[in-house]
Amino acid sequence: MSQRKLDLFAPIDWQTKLFGSPRRCHIIGGSLSLLLMVAVTWSYLHPQSMTSEGEFSREQIDEAIQLISQSDLWRQRETDAKTERDDLDARVNVIKNWLPQEQKWNPVRAFLLKTATDKQLHVLSLRRDQEFTGSRVAVLKVILEVHGRYENVCHLLHTLSTQQQPFWCDEIDLVRDKQNSGVDPTAPRELSDDAVECSATISIRVPFVGQQTAAEKLIGAPTQPGVNLNAT
Repeated sequence: MSQRKLDLFAPIDWQTKLFGSPRRCHIIGGSLSLLLMVAVTWSYLHPQSMTSEGEFSREQIDEAIQLISQSDLWRQRETDAKTERDDLDARVNVIKNWLPQEQKWNPVRAFLLKTATDKQLHVLSLRRDQEFTGSRVAVLKVILEVHGRYENVCHLLHTLSTQQQPFWCDEIDLVRDKQNSGVDPTAPRELSDDAVECSATISIRVPFVGQQTAAEKLIGAPTQPGVNLNAT
């Protein structure tokens, strides 16, 4: 019976063939257990070593945490940038409605003649001086000579300055008439000056978008053909 029990614990033939002896089997099993223990310990101490190459590095994770912590700041910057862009678009639209793409001499001439006549001024001459293109806009320069009451000249200048489209009066030369009939010499100076007859030579610049200017790059396609002849 005892011999039979011992036979149960005896190594079978395939174990003997594979490992050679029970002692060698124990040595191999112990070595495998030791390697497994080392692997488990290494994985516990260095968990990042078990991740795949596609995972984020520690530096990338730190950067992501920092970015998330600054999310409110970035959202505010995005809001500010959108507000600034909307403000810029609004300014561009104002310029589009204010600055014509081109200016033709005949409409400008007709507009100035009508405006001066409406202000009870006699037009002595109206000539096209020159047209040039600057870095920002192109300009049509006009010389207007009128004669009439000083106050009417002032009304003309005011009307030009309040037009929807720009008329820049950059220079004016006033010559008071030597004989001014109908002016009361005893009237206050302010009243007598308004009633004085004079000749005025006005240099007017009429800007427009032109070609290869900063205005053309900003505005792009034309929106208006020229001046508005309905002066007030």
